[in-house]
Formats: sequence, structure tokens, C-alpha cells
Amino acid sequence: MAGVHPEEKQYFKTWDPLPPAGIKRLLVSAEEQQENIRLVVPGSEWYSSIVQQNMPHILLDYPLEMQDGEPLTVNALPVLWTRKLDGFQYGFWSSVKVHLSPKDNKLALVIHWPDRLYRTQRRAAFRVPIPVKDAGSLRLGLPEGMEYDGFIEDLSLTGMCASLRVTLEATPVIELGARVGLLFSLTGEPHAAEAVVVRALKLGTPTEHASGMERLQLALRFVEPQRLTKSLQPYIFAQQRHLARQ
Repeated sequence: MAGVHPEEKQYFKTWDPLPPAGIKRLLVSAEEQQENIRLVVPGSEWYSSIVQQNMPHILLDYPLEMQDGEPLTVNALPVLWTRKLDGFQYGFWSSVKVHLSPKDNKLALVIHWPDRLYRTQRRAAFRVPIPVKDAGSLRLGLPEGMEYDGFIEDLSLTGMCASLRVTLEATPVIELGARVGLLFSLTGEPHAAEAVVVRALKLGTPTEHASGMERLQLALRFVEPQRLTKSLQPYIFAQQRHLARQ
């Protein structure tokens, strides 16, 4: 990382650098999604703003706070945002300059287009949607011994959201806190887990009820998530990277 500011090296030392080709695409995507970003101003609070693209730099048009009657001045700062789309946190170190905002003729910051972009995992429990070919592999067992075929709506390292389609006349009563057994397959690799029910909803539509069916949605928390981390993490991260390319 020749030519990189020492403070940038220190701030992003545990983050993963992204290839240059991905920088413009991600920043344009952030603008299209109207995603919040945070400016980390030394000695001040964290502030929020909206990404606004204005080639060749990103114009935040962000008003400067006054300190003892003087405008806050900075030469460089980290710019961060967390994408709801893929769950990663992105950031870059930006040189900045002060200008008069055309909106209100007040001092604001211009954030220059970055040469380097970094990414880090925001949280282990980020939920990813599951492709149909894998989502339909779920088999769920209740404590009473009944088993049901289910559908995985999303998956994280700590649990999943699943749905079951059952008959109205034989809809099981699933209590919060109940332990259930799970068997499922991801890209052909089988997984087994025990989970606790933390939410149970009946979401059947009038059309489904008219045909004698009910749809249950269950939020499930793995009992021993650490046992599944090694096997689930590559799959979940692959889905995150797929989302990041969208």
C-alpha cells in the first residue's frame, strides 16, 4: 500500500481492500439506494448524510459544525457506510475541501472520489436469502416427533427464518422456546442442527385457507451456532458477495 496515508493504514488495517474496478459501481449503487453514510470527523460526533454522486467526486454538500465561532476544518477523514443490501460495511479515506453550498450559501464539505475502497464484515448474524435450489431442502422435526418439509427464507450464522405449509385441520401448535431439529442441504452439503423457536406466525392467505392450507413462519435460533460456523460461513459469505455484485 505504497503512498497510503499512515492514518488510513491504521484505520483500515483489518479491512479488506476492494479492486479498483468495483469502487465506482459500489458508490453509484449507494447513491441509487440513497444509503446513509457516516463522516468520522476527528474530535466530533459521528454524522450521517446521503451519498450524492457528482463526477469526478462525491458531493455530500455536508454542513460544517462551528466551534467557538470558527468552522471545523479537516484535511482528510474516513467515510463509512453499511449497505443493507449485502450487510458489509464499506469505507474509504478521503481528502476533503470546504466550499459554499449552492443550496444555502453555507460552508460544506466536498468529498473527493476515493482511490481505495475497503470492506469489512458488519455482523456475524447478517441474514442472506437462500437460492430456491437450496431453500426447499429443509426438514423440520418437532419435539412431539412430527416432521415437516419446509422452506428456508433466509439464513445467518446464528439461525434462520423458515416457513412450513401445513393443512388447516392439522396445523401444529409451536410454542415459543420449543426446540426443533433441522436437516437441510446447501449446494449439496447436508447440515443438521438443533434450534429454538423465537417467533411463530400464521401467515396463510384467504386463498390458502380456502384450499384448506395454512402457512407458518418460524424464526429459529441455533442452539450451538459455533458448531455450524465453519460449515455455514463460506456459503453465507458467498451469498453476500453475490448480493454485493447486484
